[in-house]
Amino acid sequence: MTTGNTATPSNAPPPRPGLLRRLLPGLRVLFSLLLGGLGLWYLVRDTSPAEIRAALTQTYLIYILLALVVIILTSLAKAWRWQILYYPRHTAPPYANLFWTLQLSQLINTAVPFLRMGEIVRIIYIDRQVRVGKARTLGTLVVEKTLELLILMLLMVVLVPFVVVPDFVRDSGLVMALLALIAFAALALVAYQTAFIIRLLQRVAGRLPAGFTHRLLPLLISGLEGLAALRRRRTAAGLVAISTLIGLLYILTPFFLFKALQINLGLAEATAIHAVLSVGTVPAWAPANVGVFEFLVAFMLRYFDVTNPSLILTYTIIYHLVVILPQIILGGFALIRGDSRAATREALHRQRHPAGTTTPLPEPRLLEPQVVDTPFSDAG
Repeated sequence: MTTGNTATPSNAPPPRPGLLRRLLPGLRVLFSLLLGGLGLWYLVRDTSPAEIRAALTQTYLIYILLALVVIILTSLAKAWRWQILYYPRHTAPPYANLFWTLQLSQLINTAVPFLRMGEIVRIIYIDRQVRVGKARTLGTLVVEKTLELLILMLLMVVLVPFVVVPDFVRDSGLVMALLALIAFAALALVAYQTAFIIRLLQRVAGRLPAGFTHRLLPLLISGLEGLAALRRRRTAAGLVAISTLIGLLYILTPFFLFKALQINLGLAEATAIHAVLSVGTVPAWAPANVGVFEFLVAFMLRYFDVTNPSLILTYTIIYHLVVILPQIILGGFALIRGDSRAATREALHRQRHPAGTTTPLPEPRLLEPQVVDTPFSDAG
């Protein structure tokens, strides 16, 4: 008779999730596709190919090109902001690495949004290229997302006096933005009190098992380094300014397309459409938000008394193409660079098995962190 513990070996594979958990992503995708199909049906039910051709012949191509330029400038500005979030400057990854990592994550979020792994790819891929620490990168992404929600709040506050928006947009946007303001204030407080937080973590860690402490404490300290950019007022102000610029670029895209199709709407209405898309596409799981995107934009155009169904359909299709084509093209270039596919496979593996894996992962190719001349100057 054998005695002793019969515990599961530490290298045993994690248990398989339940049936409902495995089916839930597929059900969400199916629901999003159904909703998107209803949205497309809603758009095309009162239109004809001849009417769409007539609307296209009256389109000003120059404004569509300007909208495409704005989309590319938005990506450039977002990579610039991300580089500044790695503080101090001499430890920041090269600008080109950040830009292409951002394009890869956007492509993945566009193609397979139901996996929700675009940000995981950013964390893994940039660490494979330049060893900056996954926890530190996670800290920069937390600040980035908080800034984006904070700017949404500012846009909503500026928008309300000039245009009436649907209640669900106003309420949802303001609640999300208020939470972002609280989160940003909390992050800034933690950034300014990093030394105290580290001492507190070390004190708490002293009461935990040594093996657990040796793994967890360095990750937490590295994550706090991702908030370092908020410690300097000039850098923090620069980050808010860049995020405001990005928010304005988001608004210019639908605004230029108003001009392209001779729709008599202005910046306030463009801001409202951006706010609706920011709130309404969050729960969507359909690839590229097909149908959901069009439905939301069409809903807002009708809300603003644009009644021509062919004009609405043409606008929504052009708008969606202007948004996703640069993501597909630039993301495709990013996908064939370096070991991006290996990083994507690792992100998928970690997303499916967050508790750990026994599968050995390939060693990353390392580059030394360096400062690279870019079209932008450091705000810090």
